[in-house]
Amino acid sequence: MSARYTVYGMDASYFTQKVLTLMAYKCLDVDYRHKTLANRDQVEAAAKTHLIPVLVTPSGQWLHDSTPLAFMLDDEHPASAVVPPGDPAHALDRLLCRMLEDYFDEWLTRPAMHFRWFHEADRQTSGVSLARDLAGLDPDTPLDAATRPLVDNVLDFLTRWGRSTAPKIAAGPDHAGAIAGDFARLVSLLDQHFRAHAFLLGARPCLADFALYGPLKAHFLADPTPHAVIEAQGPAVRDYAGRMAAARAAAAPEWPAHAGVPETLAPVLQHVGQDFHAYLVANRAALQARRDSVEIDTAYGPLSLAARPYTERTRADTAADLAGYDAAVRAHLEAELAPLGLWRAYTL
Repeated sequence: MSARYTVYGMDASYFTQKVLTLMAYKCLDVDYRHKTLANRDQVEAAAKTHLIPVLVTPSGQWLHDSTPLAFMLDDEHPASAVVPPGDPAHALDRLLCRMLEDYFDEWLTRPAMHFRWFHEADRQTSGVSLARDLAGLDPDTPLDAATRPLVDNVLDFLTRWGRSTAPKIAAGPDHAGAIAGDFARLVSLLDQHFRAHAFLLGARPCLADFALYGPLKAHFLADPTPHAVIEAQGPAVRDYAGRMAAARAAAAPEWPAHAGVPETLAPVLQHVGQDFHAYLVANRAALQARRDSVEIDTAYGPLSLAARPYTERTRADTAADLAGYDAAVRAHLEAELAPLGLWRAYTL
């Protein structure tokens, strides 16, 4: 049996880059293959999903969904774990890791989708990259009379999909100002943090770092519009991305055991709690009431988004982790997290 993993994905894919970088950090042997028009049916039939990335394990399992994949890989390779331990001493770091991963996975899809499909320069950059991957063309292959129409047709298909999907998560053209402002604010806050710390929790990358690096690599540093924002307002975020690309578990220090929230991370967490946690609370209520949409008030005004069962599942998983601590630990966590707006959504 081969000891190698196989990943099917695309270069300009948010979660493909999250998983590939996670596996590089763990120094696992990986065969990376593009999901293409030629192999799509076979991959989707085996994995039972149209989503990417798909991971094929050395034992022949076909798996998807980056968060449970990360936990599985930690179980199989504990020396390179990316989730802090579950003991009381690491409770705050573990909860911060999980809460931040929820945010990066579920909320940063909004600016990622908006910039790529409603800004022409971005569509022509990474949209074309996706189209090339799907068409099975090497990134360096010049387009000619035979291949250009194929890439153009695939790009048109992807554009229609992106522009029809984005409004469901309040990422359409009507939300351009709010998304631009929110993204610029996040970049500035992260820049302040990464001027003082190598990674989100300090000197060792955690799962949330991979959830942030995925969209940075695939979207925000690849697409011209968000890239310009990062160059202007977040050069430390760009430098952080370089550290993430080079990070390897063998060189990682022991896990931190913070008693309190790091000073430079607190403003980032307040930003996370402001709108995303309002959505988590309202999304759960909408699903319980069997409503299709969620209405929330945000820093940029009222917002209407689709209700998302998967987002509720990730919220519930993190909430279950929190509920596993004893009363004294939970009281300490509440004292640290509630003032930042990070408590209610995970104690429903």
